[in-house]
Amino acid sequence: MFIQKASGEREPFDEHKLRRSLRRAHIPYQYHDEAVEEVKRMLHEGTTTKDIYQRVSEYLNVRHPAGACMYNLKQSIFELGPSGYPFERYIGKLLERKGYKTQVSTIIRGKCVMHEIDVIAEKGQEHYMVECKFHNQQGLRSDVKVALYVYARYLDVLNAWLAREPASERTQLHQGWVITNTKFSSDAIQYGQCVGMKMVGWNYPEENNLQDLIEEEGLHPVTSLSSLDKSQKQMLLDRDIVLATDLESNLLLQQEMSLPMETRRRLGEEFVALKNCKIGGR
Repeated sequence: MFIQKASGEREPFDEHKLRRSLRRAHIPYQYHDEAVEEVKRMLHEGTTTKDIYQRVSEYLNVRHPAGACMYNLKQSIFELGPSGYPFERYIGKLLERKGYKTQVSTIIRGKCVMHEIDVIAEKGQEHYMVECKFHNQQGLRSDVKVALYVYARYLDVLNAWLAREPASERTQLHQGWVITNTKFSSDAIQYGQCVGMKMVGWNYPEENNLQDLIEEEGLHPVTSLSSLDKSQKQMLLDRDIVLATDLESNLLLQQEMSLPMETRRRLGEEFVALKNCKIGGR
């Protein structure tokens, strides 16, 4: 049975790949067989990977809600769009949780021109310029042109930083980063490694990739909340509410949303489930 990937390519359905995705989302083994059977029952020629994801997500929402928030994490990040600004805010929050001081969407002068930098991150003597490359659909990659563009901007900013910092007093480590919610092309990775640029994608590098960083901190976006509809999530993003915990702690905003009693009940259950989705706390 052939299925269609987000890129448009067709490939045979691979049960082992589905089981790997369940393991990667830390779904307990007792749910794996049932989830696989749910998918097999709906398979037909031309089934898409999105169809498979939705069926597994529906199954987990009923049988294991805490696991569903982990399995749905990647899609929740996609829903931070369509603009890239909420993703920038989200990455800023993630780096803050990792101990960095951050500034989001900052205009700074390079040696040659002005630049709007997605995130400036500092920790001790570390000083980073972070470019956030957001894609709002599966199958898109950040290619070598992105890496070239980010590094060129970083060099212009670096030269301005160094001009303000006397050579005899230089102690800061400066580095350019690019963070994306999807994948990098092989050329982009090769170029980044060559010039010493830190690159973080959904599953790159093998350790400390974006998925790892999010799971370790349990930092789930507000778009993880399935009890809210699309317009409610967009309203929250428009008000710079990007974390589920930001909404949980803002009781006044919850009241302003005039949510029905059943929605408030389910929202409370989701807040509890999301707290159980922090890998480092297990």
